Amino acid sequence: HTSKGAILNLTRDLAVAVAKWRVTVNTVSPGMIITDQSRGLLSDDVKRKLCEMTPLGRFGEPEEIAHMVQFLASDRAAFITGQEIRVDGGWTIW
Repeated sequence: HTSKGAILNLTRDLAVAVAKWRVTVNTVSPGMIITDQSRGLLSDDVKRKLCEMTPLGRFGEPEEIAHMVQFLASDRAAFITGQEIRVDGGWTIW
């Protein structure tokens, strides 16, 4: 938890420090993302239980994280800074 808190505070502090140059700083916090490497690490039973605990009922895909990063790097996100964006299928709603 300490390192996560440090990243979030760094995000906020850096966002303030570089705002005068119209640079934005945000953090993307991914939830459970299934990758080729991680696909075989969990048993089917554990995967099923984790999906049941996630409001959207599934693992995320790497492309979904990439889409958020792409959006935040675009001009469409020019007024978003100092934020933690959770891409976790609703996991942290609980």
